[in-house]
Amino acid sequence: MRGRGTCASGSEAASASIVGRVAFVAVLSGCGGWQGPPPGSAGAQASNRVKDQPDDRDLPALIPVGVQTVIDVDMAALRRSAWTSPIMEGRDPKTRATKAEALGYDDVEDVDRIIYAVTTVGVAAPTLVVAQGRFQSSRVEDAFRARWPAAVVDRWRGILVLSSGENAIAFLTARTFTSGAPTAVRAVVDRAHGVGADIEADPALGTMRRALCPEGPDARPVILATIAVDDRLRARVGDAVLMPRELRQVGLRVDAGQSLDVNALGILDDRKSASALGRRLGMLLSDPMTRLGLSAIGLGMLLPQTRVTIDGARVRVRTSIDGEARAQVTASLRVLVDSVRGGDGTGVGSGLGAGSPGSW
Repeated sequence: MRGRGTCASGSEAASASIVGRVAFVAVLSGCGGWQGPPPGSAGAQASNRVKDQPDDRDLPALIPVGVQTVIDVDMAALRRSAWTSPIMEGRDPKTRATKAEALGYDDVEDVDRIIYAVTTVGVAAPTLVVAQGRFQSSRVEDAFRARWPAAVVDRWRGILVLSSGENAIAFLTARTFTSGAPTAVRAVVDRAHGVGADIEADPALGTMRRALCPEGPDARPVILATIAVDDRLRARVGDAVLMPRELRQVGLRVDAGQSLDVNALGILDDRKSASALGRRLGMLLSDPMTRLGLSAIGLGMLLPQTRVTIDGARVRVRTSIDGEARAQVTASLRVLVDSVRGGDGTGVGSGLGAGSPGSW
């Protein structure tokens, strides 16, 4: 597969309004039936020659075109980062063991990188997942069968595929598996063999990924979320989020090094629309209620560091927090993550699909 910049991203005060919550709603909504490009289109054509063996060296290249939202998480970096490691290590051991039993692996320790991909919003079907790490395939497959006893075995391009209704799972290699709807899983197997186009060819998501990750293959942040906005997503999100009709693509990137750096990007139809959104974001940032809300959850330090800039039809929101605020930010993020998990914390049956680690 061709090499290129691969990255990842997260959330922030104003950007959480237009990106973080959009990404969260999109993933938890699940996805509809696989909606790849029509036969004969450029996107449906093989981007490389067909490979005899599956290639998992470029994980984003395994995601086929036809998705609306892609969330790429570098779990290994999250485990190493002083910003996020306390959150991951601090989970309840009983809950963690229950989830590991249900999934067949530990979603914190065993996963090095995971990508979630969603098609249309609002239809209850599994999210497409591609995960890479250290797995025992027999344990994962046994866990799948325990959840879906009627699962049947099939093969696609020589890869064993377990499926039951709208849920399927397949190991591409010993370190990489994919789960989701059977048609989506087969599409990932195709991509691993060089068949079909990947998200880089998507005019919306590919453009956004390149805009947020221009540095090259060695510059990979911890989280990258890219979203193609349509009317169904707007209807799902509602009026609580700043989503003008001219907004076409949204992206969010987080780097967690010495500082915590967040870069959100919105691409609109024209400069006029971008300027209007920029003004609304500026008003949001200066609103006393925004300041009060962020202060209440210990994130008041975000506002002075946040900048909104406009470049043509693009609106960027950037913030950077230095290490002095790390303990406070980490404590606040732990509360937010725990509230997102909710329920029994297992993620099983949450709509994230078979084998999905759910929320970290």
